[in-house]
Amino acid sequence: MKYNIQTKVDGIDSSMMRVPEWSGTVQNLMPASSGTIPDNITDIADDTNRIRGISVASESSEFNPSGLMGSGIYDEPLSTDPSKLMSWARETTPVEEEPDVTDWMVPAKAYVATLKARSNEYKRAGSSLSVAAGDPFTPGVSNSQMGFKSERGQTISENGSGTVIAGGNEFDVPINGNTEIVTPNMLGWAAATDIQDKQWVGSLMSVEDITLDPSQPIAFPSISGQTGPLFVGHSQSRPSLISRVSVGVQSSQKQTLQFKFRNSSDYTTVMNSFSKDVPKGKSTLSFRMISLSLEPMAAEIMPEDGTQAVLTDYSVRP
Repeated sequence: MKYNIQTKVDGIDSSMMRVPEWSGTVQNLMPASSGTIPDNITDIADDTNRIRGISVASESSEFNPSGLMGSGIYDEPLSTDPSKLMSWARETTPVEEEPDVTDWMVPAKAYVATLKARSNEYKRAGSSLSVAAGDPFTPGVSNSQMGFKSERGQTISENGSGTVIAGGNEFDVPINGNTEIVTPNMLGWAAATDIQDKQWVGSLMSVEDITLDPSQPIAFPSISGQTGPLFVGHSQSRPSLISRVSVGVQSSQKQTLQFKFRNSSDYTTVMNSFSKDVPKGKSTLSFRMISLSLEPMAAEIMPEDGTQAVLTDYSVRP
């Protein structure tokens, strides 16, 4: 199996994607007499990537996602609703009975359950997410690819943000907010919530192995009103200038989805992007991508904060 990048870069686990054997050698597969394809097709500028024919077809106005998974750690409700997870965490965390159990542990438990459930759904799709949630001040929060800097809640309140360190780079995460954590070889997301004087809750999610053509539900992470992205591989089965994409989505309300298509050789390079409104309930979003480079990409799909959403499938033809 061929991958787009090395397993580790600078000692940090990479977000790898399986790519076709012909990836990186497309120029050798093109007819020499075509006349319209440059000799060195892999060096074509990013602006040759075009998206056309974006459409959305509503299938149901009900939001009642099925096929969700649990964390496997707790017996939490199988739900994308943050309020249900938080109520469960309050009922099952003995804050008043146990002196060593403090308030920050309630949301942290809800977020760990949520993120681990998303990790299990991603694993079901044949790939891997690394997740973590807890108090970054002490005992600290990190996963296999990044970690929060140890800071008091008061300090990040004064600064307006916490700090995630990934691959030697620092990323600001706004308090009671979230941000993408993207390096040339890693795709991730972080949220900073529930700020107290000392403790606060940091949540992390990053991709170890990017899923291709998922066909079972994967919910988008939702942490205290902060909704994170999902990353899926956009890879053709054979060389073709045009790929046709179908994206199944369930949404708790009408909202705008943001799409970014990142270069699989350097995730910080966005090849193209667009936004599209989807209705409440179940719908299918379709579009065509025209790309002279033909190379695989990592598709990032980002819902709006304060929403619940589920990716039911993502397919690329050919």
